[in-house]
Amino acid sequence: MDYESAANQIYDELLKFQLKYKSECPELGVLLSSLQAMSILYKTFHWHSSGDNYYGDHLLYERLYNETYNEIDGLAEKMLGLSGINYLVALNPVLQIQTQHFFVKGIAEWTKRGGDEVRDLPAYHAAAGLLSEKAFLCFVDCVMGALEESGRLTSGLSNMLEGIADLHEGHVYLLQQRIGKIVAEKSENLPEEKEEEI
Repeated sequence: MDYESAANQIYDELLKFQLKYKSECPELGVLLSSLQAMSILYKTFHWHSSGDNYYGDHLLYERLYNETYNEIDGLAEKMLGLSGINYLVALNPVLQIQTQHFFVKGIAEWTKRGGDEVRDLPAYHAAAGLLSEKAFLCFVDCVMGALEESGRLTSGLSNMLEGIADLHEGHVYLLQQRIGKIVAEKSENLPEEKEEEI
């Protein structure tokens, strides 16, 4: 899967949506909505864990949910602290929920393109989580670039976004490990080919 293309397409759609509603800082609005959407995805994956690795997946998605959820409040408060009332449009609950919907929809559409390897629930969850994380990391890069270019990237905001990116790079590692285990389990369960007698 071409994660960068998927991420850029999803980011562009989310940014257009934020701009449509005249968000004062659409870039940070995209990040906030994405964190909220990812926390919802991970909580849902936590509840829907199944299969032989049920308990491991249950714990993995609980961890990803908790770590992602804990970043939401800090980012929203940073947005308000930087510009006060100017960020109220970006924090509008209707705009946030609609942006979250577009994030989840984009992740679902791109994950389905993964084909047969994401047909079962554990594989789908891991693939959707990995795409979410990789997309989010691309979003962080885009946001930092846009804010720096426009002179709106403060040292504190830069530090916060780098810390968030660091945590999500760890999430990528965990999800890649989970996908590797799923692939190994599937190849172990393939029927052995019989050698033809000559």
